[in-house]
Amino acid sequence: DFGLHLESERRLRQQLTDQMNFSIVAEELPLTSKGGTVSLTPTVTIPDLVGAVHHYLDELDATGQLFWHEENEEWVKVGGDHGGDLFKMSFQIINVQHPNSMRHIIPFLVFAAKDMPANLATTLQPFVEPIRQLKDKLWHGKSVKVLLFGDYEFQTTLYGLSGSSGVHPCPHCTITEADMQQPGATATSRSLGSLHTSHSSFVAAGTRLSEAHLVTPKLHLLESHVPDAMRQFRVGLGLLAE
Repeated sequence: DFGLHLESERRLRQQLTDQMNFSIVAEELPLTSKGGTVSLTPTVTIPDLVGAVHHYLDELDATGQLFWHEENEEWVKVGGDHGGDLFKMSFQIINVQHPNSMRHIIPFLVFAAKDMPANLATTLQPFVEPIRQLKDKLWHGKSVKVLLFGDYEFQTTLYGLSGSSGVHPCPHCTITEADMQQPGATATSRSLGSLHTSHSSFVAAGTRLSEAHLVTPKLHLLESHVPDAMRQFRVGLGLLAE
């Protein structure tokens, strides 16, 4: 028993056991509730993320389920989703026929709390280096492209942005809230380095409450960034997360 009492716990455990055959660690970590209370919270992880991804790729390759968008490149989505009382971080192999099928979504971190910044900092810290290794280490001579997925709230939290109330509410570019209302306005693409700089500036300067949005951050993402991603990766919306 992981201590995560939910209807699908048995299915989650069975999926991890059947598909991964990897060590699963259950522990209690000090996580923060919505009210600000810190308490020991059940948390389940697969510590060997790189081994888990490569093992699953081996299984898919052995059964002839892999195909290639790029000849020497494997695509892996890593991201999070909060539903009910649980937050789940998972990886998905995109080079398969139905990448969003439940059998291709492998959770490697589950905890019974909200995905607020303090909780993500506590639970994701052990995975920073494995994710870096995942994108740097070849799998059977093929490079691995790691893509982030998750909803707008998760992405802005993970990147250290203030979300829709910020001056620059888009996680992918530096467009301002005001410029989002101007057709044809352009902005500079973000990088992990620029995100770090922006977050430092945000912490130093404080927040600014936004006024009513006409063009919302999500609509801006859909209009300005999703078409580019579809052209770059040559995929449909079924392979892209919110």
